[in-house]
Amino acid sequence: MATFVEFYTTLLGFVNFRLYTSIGLVYPPKFDSRSDERGAELAAFTLEGRK
Repeated sequence: MATFVEFYTTLLGFVNFRLYTSIGLVYPPKFDSRSDERGAELAAFTLEGRK
């Protein structure tokens, strides 16, 4: 079972990378832990465009 979890985690990471780069964003998005601590939740992630 651990092998499947490792495979699936890697697969999802690759799929997310391809989806982000296909629309011109940097993957992974930056995470601001201070905003998260203040309750920002999803707003704590910052999306950046590729240069």
